[in-house]
Amino acid sequence: MPLKLPTTKLREVSRFGAYTYRVPLPVKDVRIFANGNAYPICPRCVNTLDREYMSFCDRCGQKLNWQRFDSSNV
Repeated sequence: MPLKLPTTKLREVSRFGAYTYRVPLPVKDVRIFANGNAYPICPRCVNTLDREYMSFCDRCGQKLNWQRFDSSNV
């Protein structure tokens, strides 16, 4: 049975997908829960972040930009 080599097109798509995680996305949203705790939201995976001013999302690996976090949406 011959081995199938991955196509170069598949490699280009995966490289582009990996590159998009390296470009920092701005954190613009905050979720406030009923108990009064507020957590920032990752712009890619839309999950709450455990801490503010992390360099990367701990769930999806997206690089984060915190420059406009003070004017975020609630």
